[in-house]
Amino acid sequence: AARSQAEEEDIMRIEAEEIEVARLQAEEEERLNTEAEEIEAARLQAEEEERLRIEAEEKEAARAQTEEDDRRRIEAEQEAARSQAEQEDIMRIEAEEIEVA
Repeated sequence: AARSQAEEEDIMRIEAEEIEVARLQAEEEERLNTEAEEIEAARLQAEEEERLRIEAEEKEAARAQTEEDDRRRIEAEQEAARSQAEQEDIMRIEAEEIEVA
């Protein structure tokens, strides 16, 4: 009977150790899962920041292109107006020369 008692204590000790090992494994798995979730969240955040940065660069490039297009259009309009004024001056001078002649 004494041996049976010692065997029973060994079995209980082994079961207690197995329960502790399982608890530690579960804690480690939970820690790793949490770490993986944090890494994934950081990756998604980095992707979103990159997407927003690219979007902002594209908007800035479009704004700069529109600004450049507007500047060129205004310059072309001003040049056309100068040419028109010069043409009118030439025609007026020619008309005056004809009148004088």
